[in-house]
Amino acid sequence: MGLKEIRAGLESRLQNISGMTVYGNPLESVSEMPCIQIIPVSGGGPVSFTGGIVHRLKLRVLVTLAQGFDEAQEELDGYLALTGANSVRATLNADNTVGSNANYAVMDGYDNYGGFEIPPGSQQMYLGAEITVEADENQ
Repeated sequence: MGLKEIRAGLESRLQNISGMTVYGNPLESVSEMPCIQIIPVSGGGPVSFTGGIVHRLKLRVLVTLAQGFDEAQEELDGYLALTGANSVRATLNADNTVGSNANYAVMDGYDNYGGFEIPPGSQQMYLGAEITVEADENQ
């Protein structure tokens, strides 16, 4: 199983978060909020102890600011929390093989917390963060 299957497994797993729209690929624009975009970042080496390639992906979590900044921040913080019904980490930990598409997939933290303009130059702003996930592909 490779990157394509890992993305599909992540997409399927993350759809268990109530009300979340998950896009398996980065998009120029988004139409459903809240959403997660799955963005491959790097991979290929070193080969893991299982013989598979370790892939790093970003999960860009976006929420609308139309509800007001404080509400948007509270919503986003719930997705970044360690536990809870909307926690990305807890959702991944419930099946860290993402449907048997990886030996493991784990959240490695988040960064870039703040405003995202999508598409660039549109002046359409969203609040978001990028969660780093490391996944070891099955052989």
